[in-house]
Amino acid sequence: MQMSCARPPSVHCQQHGAGCSRRLHRPQCQGHDTACSATRRAATGMMVSTLLSMHASPAHALKTVELRDGTNIEVFEHGMSLNMVALRGSVPNQWITDYRLTLGKYAGFALGQRGQLDEIYKELSDLKTKNSAGVADVTTLGDVYLAPAIREGLIQPIPNAESSRWWHMLGPRWQHLLRRNRAGAPDAQGQPYGAPYRWGATVIAYRRDKLTRWGGRPLQDWQDLLQPQLHQRVAFLDSSRELLAVALKSLGLSANTQAHDLPSASGVTLEMVAQRVSELRSQVRLFSNRDHIRALTAGDVWAVVGWSNDLIAISERSTNVEVVAPQSGMPLFADVWAVPSGATGGNMQTGPSPLLPSWLEFCVAPARAISYPGLKAGASPCLLPTGLSATAQRQAGANASQDNALKHEHNYLPHTNVLRRSEFLLPLDGTSVNVYRSMLA
Repeated sequence: MQMSCARPPSVHCQQHGAGCSRRLHRPQCQGHDTACSATRRAATGMMVSTLLSMHASPAHALKTVELRDGTNIEVFEHGMSLNMVALRGSVPNQWITDYRLTLGKYAGFALGQRGQLDEIYKELSDLKTKNSAGVADVTTLGDVYLAPAIREGLIQPIPNAESSRWWHMLGPRWQHLLRRNRAGAPDAQGQPYGAPYRWGATVIAYRRDKLTRWGGRPLQDWQDLLQPQLHQRVAFLDSSRELLAVALKSLGLSANTQAHDLPSASGVTLEMVAQRVSELRSQVRLFSNRDHIRALTAGDVWAVVGWSNDLIAISERSTNVEVVAPQSGMPLFADVWAVPSGATGGNMQTGPSPLLPSWLEFCVAPARAISYPGLKAGASPCLLPTGLSATAQRQAGANASQDNALKHEHNYLPHTNVLRRSEFLLPLDGTSVNVYRSMLA
């Protein structure tokens, strides 16, 4: 199966097969004298205080800006700019407006946008073109791109991340995902290589009316895709890694189970995993990252496994389509900010701009959840709860709510227990890649 690059398809076989509102107010004080009156500051809704001066120049004064929504960010007074390359549509226009207003005349801000994550990834090796992602201060990457980008030397650790406020605003689940060693694998002793700003999930959309009319039961979990009424009536993402993750989750295992972890404590063997992959495949009529949605709307299939933002959009256009978050948990994906190895906005034209920490803090602040309150367009990092251990997952599963439909009135956000059982897809070791590849071929 080949991957397209509509959503974080991986460029590496370990991940996805062979082929992924509140407005800020401009400070009215245009000067920089410390005698600016408190009345004048209150009128603008923000307070600017000098914290320190950089050694390079007294003009490079670091300021803390406190906004009405409680957000505090640090910006530089003069001579600084932040150049970014983002996935088109992933940064709300309000964010761009607000951040520029926050900077005021203190610094510059430029945003380039690309249509696909794969396009950004390929640009990381271009260090000669002026506006290339390879020389930007920061760029969007899908979380599954982190491992290959690190191995190929395309991105660098985010400077001073662990001493920055934005890093401490992230929960342990995010920190585990973003700490990597030089091989790109998650490592508790590794360095932070990314900062998240939105996340989504792989979910199921289905025609409940057709399924129940033919004697099928409503879909609650991944194993429900195996009911006879759905034989050759399922469309699936064109991703071998996602198929493996669903097979593992349907057997009560982690989506990141390595081959050497089998047989599992619950008795699941490699043969059982291979059998489940085969069973799921027999139900699938179409593997595609584009045509799977068309197949559902045309009635060629009754159920689709796809990315939350795509499937929720379909459900809003058709009252017959219901989107569900499987109770055993979902594969997760995230858009993160990463620093290209060729970044030139820092001191002596090396590394990223000193404005970078202020942008990362701006993005992860809880106030940004107004723009990303649920899975329709991606959810804010602050909305992802801490995960559960394997034992806790089984206990929570026994008490799970039977209503796992994603609903508008809940901002299309799944139940907390479902989110805790959900997982980001991590790199598999070499042995596991070879073992799983043979059963997925």
